[in-house]
Amino acid sequence: MRMFFHRRLFLVLIAFSASISYGNEVLRSIAELEAFNQGGPNRIAPLELRGTITDVGEHCVILRESGSATLLPCDAESSLSTGNVVIVRGQAEVSSENLPRVRRYPTFEIVGTGPVPPVLELPLSELDEKAHNFRTVSVSGT
Repeated sequence: MRMFFHRRLFLVLIAFSASISYGNEVLRSIAELEAFNQGGPNRIAPLELRGTITDVGEHCVILRESGSATLLPCDAESSLSTGNVVIVRGQAEVSSENLPRVRRYPTFEIVGTGPVPPVLELPLSELDEKAHNFRTVSVSGT
């Protein structure tokens, strides 16, 4: 009876791993990460991003590079701070429910410090969810 259980588990694991597509190309920019996230469910790819930390939360950071930004998970006890220039290594995943994420927890190598982008001031009528995603903005208007 015990042998049957192990064989069944082994077959389930084989079926599960066969349904996931592993990418060979390393995602090296936020634009590549966003494109990967649009490619359908059940995919995993390695990532290596370089950028500046612009905000640090309890379990996440915002990373900016070349005008783009993304939210990444981090360990609550990390020593990351605003202005750190980092290289982030980990895995991007699109789940079977087609939900994109960076698997917990990527590694952050601090390679320097850099300026944090200034607060963007704009009228309310120009606020754009996609263009200003993860940006610090000051909005005026009604």
